[in-house]
Amino acid sequence: MVTITVANMINIDGLSQKKAAGQGRGAIKNSLTIVNPAYLENLRRGRFNRNVPRELTFYEEEAGTLIAPRGAYKDIVDILNMSGIRYGVHDHTLAFHPVPITFTGRLTLTQTRALDTIMKHDTGVLSALPGAGKTIVALALIAKRMQPTLVIIPRSELMARWVDRIENFLGIPRHKIGLVGNGETVIGDTITIGTARAVQGSVENLRGFFGHIVIDECHRAPAVTFHGTVNHFRAKYITGLSETPSLDRMVSLFVGDVRHSIGSSPIASRPRVPFAVASIDTDFLAPGNMTEMNEALLSLLCEDPVRNSLITQHVVREVRAGNRCLVLSDSNEHCHTLNALLLSRGVKSRFLPPAASVFERRSVLDQMDNDRLDAVCMTMQILSEGLNCRSISAVYLATPPITHSVGRVLRAGIWRNDTRLYDLADTKVAVLRTLFYDRNNVYRKWQETGKI
Repeated sequence: MVTITVANMINIDGLSQKKAAGQGRGAIKNSLTIVNPAYLENLRRGRFNRNVPRELTFYEEEAGTLIAPRGAYKDIVDILNMSGIRYGVHDHTLAFHPVPITFTGRLTLTQTRALDTIMKHDTGVLSALPGAGKTIVALALIAKRMQPTLVIIPRSELMARWVDRIENFLGIPRHKIGLVGNGETVIGDTITIGTARAVQGSVENLRGFFGHIVIDECHRAPAVTFHGTVNHFRAKYITGLSETPSLDRMVSLFVGDVRHSIGSSPIASRPRVPFAVASIDTDFLAPGNMTEMNEALLSLLCEDPVRNSLITQHVVREVRAGNRCLVLSDSNEHCHTLNALLLSRGVKSRFLPPAASVFERRSVLDQMDNDRLDAVCMTMQILSEGLNCRSISAVYLATPPITHSVGRVLRAGIWRNDTRLYDLADTKVAVLRTLFYDRNNVYRKWQETGKI
């Protein structure tokens, strides 16, 4: 009989190479082999594929044992059942005595249905459009599962927002929330937040402390989040949060399939408002060895004084024409820098941090509506939680957003009929030029069809 042992990975023993067992083994290996997205992308762009494998395999074989990632459990069991192969399952995942956690928020009926569905599965993804409340449902899920939880975020800018939500909806003081990142590795009694890179670097010190792993924005998480991080944890529960119902196969192999999709949100349901899109050409240059969009390239963009001066000049021009401006960046520090530059030019500007309370956000936007502020600088993430400000007539994308972030901007529902969206065209750097052209395609489709 075949034995399936579930821990940080899935170990399958007893699948010989003979007859039905051999066919089952082959079928499982085929299900864990995918075409390399990088290979396909190179083909699409007419690039050479030298040293780029055509296929990626997500299994290992050691002394007859077939090893697979946790999210493949259902596929494996389905294949064994269809092959008529008997098997037994041993669960060696890590679950702790219940930890008292109280969720103090109130879920909508739609969010409650999502929570009930996700609770039926040990692994899997919750998909929801921006503004539908993925984070709130995740916090309710953490409270229901009552396990020490590690939340893995793709970038440090999201940490303040998670800390704020945990404090507000779970009643856990921020000094009791564990943090992994920014030079810190502190494990909280109940919940810990860590960036993917920092968690990977500390995985040996973290792997035995959590019964629940939550991966925020798993649709855009770097591969290292799965290969070098998630597959080291024996946590009983693994939950992914995504803005798209169509996941990369690699994500579902490590996290599980999409278990529930929330198909509408307060943001997405707002009527589409037409607006003009204009580009601002920059002279930004980067070292020739930078061929992908990563944190290093983002830092160079945000720290470039000439580029920041160009953004400032455009915003000043709009303000002097009597317009109100929203400046969006993927970096908190960049928002600080641009806000300081605008203040130095006499613009009544304000930085709105991701951790700002609902009251503070409303206060800042009310000031803009009442002509007491000319500009607001904030991260794109805030848009996913909804804004209510009808005085904004110019929006600046100060860092190059990926398609999902562009969708968040376009669906925000705060634009007037005469709103202008300014996108910085960093076309002298190949990877940024490609991203800019991709965004132009998104803008064109949105204006023609109202869809991303």
